[in-house]
Amino acid sequence: MIFFHEANTNSSSPRPSPPSDGGEGGFNSPYKTLMKNSILLLAAIATLLLGGCFVPSVNPLYTEKDVAFDPALAGTWGEPNEKERQVFVAEGEKSYRWSAVDKESTNVFRAHLVQLGKERFLDALLARTSDEWKGIGRASVVVRPAHIFFKVQLTNSTLRLDALSVEWVEKLLKEHPQVLAHERLHEPDVADDEQRALLTASTVELQRFVTEHASDTNAFPAGNAFPRVETADPK
Repeated sequence: MIFFHEANTNSSSPRPSPPSDGGEGGFNSPYKTLMKNSILLLAAIATLLLGGCFVPSVNPLYTEKDVAFDPALAGTWGEPNEKERQVFVAEGEKSYRWSAVDKESTNVFRAHLVQLGKERFLDALLARTSDEWKGIGRASVVVRPAHIFFKVQLTNSTLRLDALSVEWVEKLLKEHPQVLAHERLHEPDVADDEQRALLTASTVELQRFVTEHASDTNAFPAGNAFPRVETADPK
């Protein structure tokens, strides 16, 4: 798992003011607390299907009007002879419970399918994990989950989730830090001094960013195509 703490208060990225209504389209209360205490309330991001890291965001990719629902997503996806499974269970008509299962762990996410123009994305927020993280022994560090984003390619028989590339985002923000609001964070369990980006952009800004780069295979490199193993149980 990946956890962060201590915001870099000298970040070159802009800091928009939080909206007065506190809606999901802007900076939410965890972010306000983050700024007030100079402590990042973040991020339990499990290493799941791609075996790598993800770009964390304080804010979601969706508003209520952008949430889509496709019953075809519900079910179990994965290679028949492999232990890795991606299990999606519909929770009402607004969200899914996504269980990413591999040989060593199970990570459960609350996921929303997001329709932005012609493109569909998945916003995932970690709800539960079987992984253990002992942390750095500091009571001042408060851990909260972060949103992670995928471009979705879905048919009745195949699911592909293309994660927003960490390498691409890091390179872009280092060269053009004003492109998208973010903070630079140190990963406490890593020995080097490398800092990673935490996106602090509003939902509107995030939507503009992902739709602008949706067709860029460097931004959203192709993930594994998972065949359907089981359909969802009929209700």
